[in-house]
Amino acid sequence: VAVKSPKERLVEERGWVATFEHECETWVNLPPHPNTVICYCVRRLGDIPRVFVEYVDGPDLGNMIRDKSLYAGTPQEVLHRMLDIIIQVCMGLHHAHANGVVHQDVKPKNILVARTGEVKVTDFGLARVGVAERDPGSSSPGKLIRWGPLGGTPVYSSPDYKRLNEVTAQSDVWSLAIAIIEMFAGEAIEGSQVNNRCYFISVCMAYPIKGAFNAII
Repeated sequence: VAVKSPKERLVEERGWVATFEHECETWVNLPPHPNTVICYCVRRLGDIPRVFVEYVDGPDLGNMIRDKSLYAGTPQEVLHRMLDIIIQVCMGLHHAHANGVVHQDVKPKNILVARTGEVKVTDFGLARVGVAERDPGSSSPGKLIRWGPLGGTPVYSSPDYKRLNEVTAQSDVWSLAIAIIEMFAGEAIEGSQVNNRCYFISVCMAYPIKGAFNAII
């Protein structure tokens, strides 16, 4: 079991703890699935809410991109590994959406890759209460911000999410697409690159995935 604890400054906000516990209940009530992290319960210990979740023995996808472990092996092995991760994430998100749960903050840091190869999506709904932290290794404004009652990491958030105060399953799909592009780029995407078509084209020619594209051909 792993235990998640919010930062003290958040707990001090009036009404935050009750909102946090309510949001976590959505995750607790999500039926188990091989590609989602199970949230067992939320309990207050010393007036601090603690989230008890399934422990996953392995790194998050963001770390794998940064330390290049995602790209170990032959081009064929790299491509197979990445596609396997993407497919498993899609299965996890599909399960959540089918049960009426939108993640709200899909990004590499919230995708865990167990040493067994099993991939699990974590932190369902916690973006709404501003729990997630800025991804290290990126100069983009990665900390969570809030639009009305919503929240999310700006660089991964869809236009309708930011513009309309509306979050849907399609918003998660957009966020996953940005994460997939990061996988192929081999680096974190900055906010200014999201709408830059030339950048996305250059990804197809860049290290470390150039060999993987050759493997497809």
